[in-house]
Amino acid sequence: MAHDCRRCVVTPSDGVSNGPAGEGTVTVQPNTPPSAPAVVITPAAPTSDDCLRVSVLSCIDADGDPVSYSCQWYKNGVLQIGLTWRTIGATRTRDGQTWRCVVTPNDGRADGPTGEASVTIGAKGTVLAVSSVAAMPAAAGAELTFTLSADASVTCEVLNIAGRAVRTIVADRQTASGLTTLAWDGRNAAGLASPAGTYLVRITASSTSGVRCQAVGTVQLAR
Repeated sequence: MAHDCRRCVVTPSDGVSNGPAGEGTVTVQPNTPPSAPAVVITPAAPTSDDCLRVSVLSCIDADGDPVSYSCQWYKNGVLQIGLTWRTIGATRTRDGQTWRCVVTPNDGRADGPTGEASVTIGAKGTVLAVSSVAAMPAAAGAELTFTLSADASVTCEVLNIAGRAVRTIVADRQTASGLTTLAWDGRNAAGLASPAGTYLVRITASSTSGVRCQAVGTVQLAR
């Protein structure tokens, strides 16, 4: 996008004659929209007794503008017209439904790319939860750990701090309950070394009964 240059010419006058004109020029920098937000819904393993709450973990605006967020909720893939707030009451949910929230950031001038999260409402007494997501630096990257409350199919992803995918560590891997350890070699999906910095680790677990939950942690990659 081209810069927008504005010039102002001021001519002084004493009421009888004009003096020499002066002028100034200012360059208006183009706006950079905010990044895609990293989004989670809590609780991670809801039942129909729970309210659903969406939270934004991170979002970056390169210009330093304050960012606001708008929400759109989908139930079983259908947009719920009028549900634009961050909390969905328990009276609206039923066992087996999948709820997805799409969050759009705005810096006051433009929308950025969306971020989203989803959960499946489990039957009362059905418990699937991901907890204790942690990361320890290793020689070539990081060691990622998490705990499952029940057997589940697990996807583990590394995201940058703006919420964009860097690397999928495992996808839909059947994983037993308890503590699981995975290794990230510090490289992205193209096999290139990722720069040092803070990354997000997102664990998504799904049970055979359709219960789905997520948990997010952070990892510090050193070089």
